[in-house]
Amino acid sequence: MFIRKKEKRFKKRIAVGGMIRGCGVSFVCQALAYGLLAENRGSVNVAELGIPHFYTAFELDSRPLGGPFESFSEVMRSMRAVSSVRNELFGINWLARRPREKALDAAETIRAVNSMPEGSTLFDCSGMDEKLLREVMASCELSIMVVDPRPSRLYAAYDMLGSFRLERPDGMLLVNAFNPGVHRAELSAFLGTDSWEQLPALPFEYFCRAEYSCSPLPEQKKAARMLEQPVKAIIDRF
Repeated sequence: MFIRKKEKRFKKRIAVGGMIRGCGVSFVCQALAYGLLAENRGSVNVAELGIPHFYTAFELDSRPLGGPFESFSEVMRSMRAVSSVRNELFGINWLARRPREKALDAAETIRAVNSMPEGSTLFDCSGMDEKLLREVMASCELSIMVVDPRPSRLYAAYDMLGSFRLERPDGMLLVNAFNPGVHRAELSAFLGTDSWEQLPALPFEYFCRAEYSCSPLPEQKKAARMLEQPVKAIIDRF
């Protein structure tokens, strides 16, 4: 279980992008947010810069958030301070937006990245245009590229992975859904490094249960136990 430690003063902007659509960026953001919360590194924000997910997944419009839900993109366009948004649920501030809202343009996105309050902010860059993703990663203290370990997916994202390694040499490669079927040596050879982190493949039923309960996946005790040590290993590199 994620057991909270004594709070530390901390500020870090962390861009989380995916090498290809559907590799688990939003799931990784949830897992890392819960890990950061357990480490007590100040407040924890998850900001949606890419395809919206959390508003619908967690039914944020009907949750007790301490006030009415406020759209992250609407706040940015009204030129209000991001720190005024408190869509807090399970101890995490979800800077989400409604699915049918117009996405932030490039200038608004970079302004959002540079407007974060103290604490840890994970930027969910799901499905983001590659050029804009590069700009977001360049503006953050840490960049994470989520990797799907299946060979067909790796080959499809060959150029994307190469660009990330070249442009973000201090960035982190995070292999999602790692399982016994993955050939570690071949994966390392393809990635060009054996310095990568991993999150385990979780049973599909956990994802179904999370969606039906409209809650983050780490709220499930069994899932939290499987994620605790891998997530801690990742956060220790922050």
